[in-house]
Amino acid sequence: MSNITIRFSPMLLEMHDHPFDDDKYIFEPKIDGHRAILTHFDQRTSIYTRYGNNVTRQYPELHRLNWQHDVVLDGEIACNNAGKIDYESVMKRLKTESSMRINILSANLPATFIAFDILWYKNQDLRCLPLIQRKDILSQVCMEGFDQITTIPMFENKGVVLFDYIKEQSIEGIVAKLKDSSYTGKRSSSWLKIINWTFTTVYLVGYHKNDLGWLTSIRLDNGQYKQTGIVQYGMTNAQRKFYEDYCKSNLFKEDNEYVYIEPRIQAKVKIRNWTSNGMLRVPIFIDFVVD
Repeated sequence: MSNITIRFSPMLLEMHDHPFDDDKYIFEPKIDGHRAILTHFDQRTSIYTRYGNNVTRQYPELHRLNWQHDVVLDGEIACNNAGKIDYESVMKRLKTESSMRINILSANLPATFIAFDILWYKNQDLRCLPLIQRKDILSQVCMEGFDQITTIPMFENKGVVLFDYIKEQSIEGIVAKLKDSSYTGKRSSSWLKIINWTFTTVYLVGYHKNDLGWLTSIRLDNGQYKQTGIVQYGMTNAQRKFYEDYCKSNLFKEDNEYVYIEPRIQAKVKIRNWTSNGMLRVPIFIDFVVD
């Protein structure tokens, strides 16, 4: 069956700026975990990342399935920390290699597979079916008794209301999917993600010499500055040239990798969230801040 699993490439989403209502779509919360394809063939469960990497051993708590039929699910693996889905926690699970540590985390920081699509069931490839029909089949797959496997809630024609709710709850965003979309196994405008961005202002304090981004920092209450990561995306070529020319004219110091300047220029960026150690997560440049 391993040759079959290789063919299940995930269908990816395109970015969309604003929430909307449309009765041709279903809407789902966007789970802040990592994408996974779960296959169950011949009573054996395997789990693959969106890139096709086999991560089955990382999640022993997801192996306890007794489905009698072959099943392939698309979904998100997530971890709950202090009552909220936490991206850093699931990344810890994904990157853990030690078997002993995996077993400890499986008990103390269990992962949940949240299914939002079904690609194969009872010896049939379902990817050519409309999404709404696949959703109906997914609802027939019994999840009872499997504490670590569930299905995503979906809403019809309520994209704006759902987005307002996830903003209140500080959830990552929502997903909009055409009801009649087949499962293409590639990026498609039939599936859209609308991110609940956090906006913040940072100081720009240098750049990477190999064009890998701009260094950022924030000013702490004690007057000191703390590095907050690198912003790589969102700048135009003109903005890049302006900033790098400014850095060269106002050089503070440099090393083999970076050019550094004093924290005088500020920028507005949007991020998924702040990490637990105070770094920007997936920052995107919006514009320079002019006093």
